[in-house]
Amino acid sequence: MISARAVPADLNFSVAICTLNRRAYLERAVSAVLNQLRDFPNGRLIVIDNGSTDSTPEYLASVKAANRQFDAAAEPRQGLYYARARAIGNAAGEFLIFLDDDAVPKPGWLNGILETLLSAPDVGVVGCSIEPIWEGERPEWLSDRLAREIPIYQVESPDSPGRFPSFPAGISLGIRVNECARLYIGPERRTEYPLGRKGTPADGRAYQMVGGEDNDLCEIYARNGYRVLFTNRACVGHAVSPERLKPEWYLRKYRSEGHLRIRLSRLTGRPPVNNDSIKMLAGLPVFALLRPVHRLFRPASALLFEAYYAKCLGAWKELLAGERPGALPYDARSLKGRAPGPAASSGDRGEATT
Repeated sequence: MISARAVPADLNFSVAICTLNRRAYLERAVSAVLNQLRDFPNGRLIVIDNGSTDSTPEYLASVKAANRQFDAAAEPRQGLYYARARAIGNAAGEFLIFLDDDAVPKPGWLNGILETLLSAPDVGVVGCSIEPIWEGERPEWLSDRLAREIPIYQVESPDSPGRFPSFPAGISLGIRVNECARLYIGPERRTEYPLGRKGTPADGRAYQMVGGEDNDLCEIYARNGYRVLFTNRACVGHAVSPERLKPEWYLRKYRSEGHLRIRLSRLTGRPPVNNDSIKMLAGLPVFALLRPVHRLFRPASALLFEAYYAKCLGAWKELLAGERPGALPYDARSLKGRAPGPAASSGDRGEATT
């Protein structure tokens, strides 16, 4: 177990929230972060507007005018990866903490993340506990196992290690800004990032729910000798929207997770059939055999069965018909000691939000 180190009041660091057309959520997150930043005069909050067409730009301008610890920037290229790359390029200080715009930090969140990052020089990434903020009644079929896909989970230890592919969720993710961050925003990824959600559910089969940006970022740090940790020193609440209270959302999520596991294996240079994926691939005939009788299970068990079946199908589809991308670079040693920004060339730089 690592020993927590007191956070200096004058520590220089940044918090980043990436957002797109979700002003109501964003206002709640910004207010909670700025409240905790009062204890850290050299900390600042950066909001990256990823192309909002609602009243988000006007809201950001008003907050910027009223708070010296707040800044905002625009990233016109849509996608969470590109918004995060902009945040890394704009960040100041040794540490950067990502927070989703639909998350609300609990008291002590900021101090807990920074404590863990400061606890040892080889701590590179820190995630935390995630509690639900229900926006509707929790259905009886929504088991704790399914809820981890929202994600919702409680970290039991102050320093639980994360390992591929089970890394902390990006809803709240603190990183040490160093050569690993520079590699993450390098040209090999920025040209056409192979992970992340594409489109919306209205696009039907063209909608790609696959994420993976968090795994990719954590994997860079892990391969360069840094520890990736979950900590119970910090916690955030996460909005559970009405969409996530429908069975269809979980079936899409699990199917996408099957695709993601195979895609991540290829992108990280692992063989697609490995110790992590073999269970999904081998499980398909078992689930297919039992599928005619799974309706006899209790509703929660029946939906979980369907979700695992969808995950196996997604994995096989990606294995047989998915793209064959080359492995991404993960060795950041050649960049050691170099600053992580800017995130883009002058011709690709987002304009500051005014």
